[in-house]
Amino acid sequence: MSLKERFNALSPLRKKICVWYLVGAAVLIIVVAGYKSSRNPESEATARLKKTREISLDPDLIEKTMLREQRKEIEDMQAQIKKLANDEEDRRQSGNFPPPVQVESQLPEIPSANQVEQSASSPYFGTPVPPRFPAPPVQQPPPPPLE
Repeated sequence: MSLKERFNALSPLRKKICVWYLVGAAVLIIVVAGYKSSRNPESEATARLKKTREISLDPDLIEKTMLREQRKEIEDMQAQIKKLANDEEDRRQSGNFPPPVQVESQLPEIPSANQVEQSASSPYFGTPVPPRFPAPPVQQPPPPPLE
Protein backbone atom coordinates (compact mmCIF):
# COMPACT_ATOMS: atom_id res chain seq x y z
CA MET A 1 0.00 0.00 0.00
CA SER A 2 1.45 3.35 -1.06
CA LEU A 3 1.53 6.47 1.07
CA LYS A 4 -1.12 8.19 -1.05
CA GLU A 5 -3.53 5.25 -0.71
CA ARG A 6 -2.97 5.14 3.02
CA PHE A 7 -3.71 8.87 3.30
CA ASN A 8 -6.88 8.58 1.23
CA ALA A 9 -8.05 5.68 3.41
CA LEU A 10 -7.95 7.85 6.56
CA SER A 11 -11.03 9.49 8.01
CA PRO A 12 -11.37 13.30 7.63
CA LEU A 13 -10.41 13.87 11.29
CA ARG A 14 -7.29 11.72 10.92
CA LYS A 15 -6.37 13.52 7.68
CA LYS A 16 -6.62 16.87 9.47
CA ILE A 17 -4.43 15.64 12.35
CA CYS A 18 -1.86 14.24 9.91
CA VAL A 19 -1.67 17.53 7.95
CA TRP A 20 -1.17 19.52 11.16
CA TYR A 21 1.59 17.13 12.28
CA LEU A 22 3.37 17.63 8.96
CA VAL A 23 3.07 21.44 9.20
CA GLY A 24 4.38 21.38 12.79
CA ALA A 25 7.28 19.12 11.82
CA ALA A 26 8.22 21.46 8.94
CA VAL A 27 8.18 24.50 11.25
CA LEU A 28 10.24 22.63 13.84
CA ILE A 29 12.84 21.63 11.22
CA ILE A 30 13.14 25.24 10.03
CA VAL A 31 13.57 26.53 13.60
CA VAL A 32 16.19 23.92 14.49
CA ALA A 33 18.13 24.58 11.28
CA GLY A 34 18.11 28.33 11.93
CA TYR A 35 19.24 27.85 15.52
CA LYS A 36 22.09 25.55 14.47
CA SER A 37 23.30 27.94 11.79
CA SER A 38 23.21 30.93 14.19
CA ARG A 39 25.21 29.03 16.85
CA ASN A 40 27.93 27.90 14.48
CA PRO A 41 31.34 28.83 15.99
CA GLU A 42 32.70 29.78 12.58
CA SER A 43 29.91 32.30 12.05
CA GLU A 44 30.53 33.80 15.50
CA ALA A 45 34.21 34.32 14.70
CA THR A 46 33.44 36.03 11.41
CA ALA A 47 30.79 38.17 13.07
CA ARG A 48 33.28 39.30 15.72
CA LEU A 49 35.79 40.21 13.05
CA LYS A 50 33.23 42.20 11.13
CA LYS A 51 31.84 44.02 14.17
CA THR A 52 35.08 44.98 15.85
CA ARG A 53 37.36 47.39 14.17
CA GLU A 54 40.12 49.38 15.67
CA ILE A 55 39.63 53.10 15.82
CA SER A 56 42.86 54.98 15.96
CA LEU A 57 42.75 58.68 16.59
CA ASP A 58 45.80 60.77 16.09
CA PRO A 59 46.33 62.93 19.22
CA ASP A 60 47.77 65.70 17.09
CA LEU A 61 44.64 65.72 14.97
CA ILE A 62 42.44 66.05 18.06
CA GLU A 63 44.55 68.90 19.40
CA LYS A 64 44.50 70.67 16.04
CA THR A 65 40.72 70.35 15.86
CA MET A 66 40.31 71.69 19.38
CA LEU A 67 42.67 74.58 18.64
CA ARG A 68 40.77 75.40 15.45
CA GLU A 69 37.45 75.43 17.34
CA GLN A 70 38.89 77.62 20.10
CA ARG A 71 40.30 80.08 17.58
CA LYS A 72 36.93 80.29 15.85
CA GLU A 73 35.21 80.98 19.21
CA ILE A 74 37.75 83.68 20.02
CA GLU A 75 37.28 85.31 16.61
CA ASP A 76 33.50 85.25 17.08
CA MET A 77 33.86 86.86 20.51
CA GLN A 78 36.22 89.52 19.17
CA ALA A 79 33.78 90.33 16.38
CA GLN A 80 30.96 90.60 18.90
CA ILE A 81 33.03 92.89 21.15
CA LYS A 82 33.92 95.08 18.19
CA LYS A 83 30.25 95.31 17.22
CA LEU A 84 29.22 96.24 20.77
CA ALA A 85 31.95 98.91 20.92
CA ASN A 86 30.78 100.38 17.61
CA ASP A 87 27.16 100.41 18.84
CA GLU A 88 28.26 102.19 22.02
CA GLU A 89 30.14 104.82 20.02
CA ASP A 90 27.12 105.36 17.77
CA ARG A 91 24.87 105.90 20.78
CA ARG A 92 27.29 108.35 22.37
CA GLN A 93 27.59 110.33 19.15
CA SER A 94 23.80 110.49 18.72
CA GLY A 95 23.61 113.28 21.34
CA ASN A 96 20.73 112.10 23.52
CA PHE A 97 22.87 109.66 25.45
CA PRO A 98 23.77 110.71 29.02
CA PRO A 99 27.42 110.58 30.03
CA PRO A 100 28.49 107.38 31.76
CA VAL A 101 28.33 107.26 35.53
CA GLN A 102 31.56 106.48 37.34
CA VAL A 103 31.55 102.92 38.61
CA GLU A 104 33.39 103.76 41.84
CA SER A 105 30.51 105.96 43.03
CA GLN A 106 28.05 103.09 42.64
CA LEU A 107 29.95 100.54 44.73
CA PRO A 108 29.15 100.31 48.45
CA GLU A 109 31.83 101.07 50.98
CA ILE A 110 33.58 97.98 52.30
CA PRO A 111 33.85 98.15 56.11
CA SER A 112 37.25 97.78 57.71
CA ALA A 113 38.07 95.07 60.23
CA ASN A 114 37.66 97.53 63.14
CA GLN A 115 34.18 98.51 61.96
CA VAL A 116 33.16 94.87 61.71
CA GLU A 117 34.51 94.21 65.20
CA GLN A 118 32.65 97.22 66.64
CA SER A 119 29.37 96.16 65.08
CA ALA A 120 29.84 92.64 66.47
CA SER A 121 30.40 93.98 69.97
CA SER A 122 27.33 96.24 69.90
CA PRO A 123 24.61 95.45 72.46
CA TYR A 124 22.10 94.58 69.71
CA PHE A 125 24.32 92.15 67.83
CA GLY A 126 23.74 88.55 68.74
CA THR A 127 20.85 89.23 71.10
CA PRO A 128 18.73 86.13 71.16
CA VAL A 129 15.16 86.47 70.02
CA PRO A 130 12.75 85.07 72.58
CA PRO A 131 11.12 81.92 71.26
CA ARG A 132 7.43 81.88 70.51
CA PHE A 133 5.65 79.29 72.54
CA PRO A 134 2.13 78.11 71.80
CA ALA A 135 -0.66 79.06 74.15
CA PRO A 136 -0.64 77.12 77.42
CA PRO A 137 -2.64 73.90 77.25
CA VAL A 138 -6.24 74.10 78.39
CA GLN A 139 -7.27 71.80 81.20
CA GLN A 140 -9.74 69.25 79.94
CA PRO A 141 -12.14 67.38 82.17
CA PRO A 142 -11.23 63.75 82.85
CA PRO A 143 -13.05 61.13 80.78
CA PRO A 144 -16.09 59.46 82.37
CA PRO A 145 -15.38 56.15 84.11
CA LEU A 146 -16.15 52.97 82.20
CA GLU A 147 -18.85 50.81 83.74
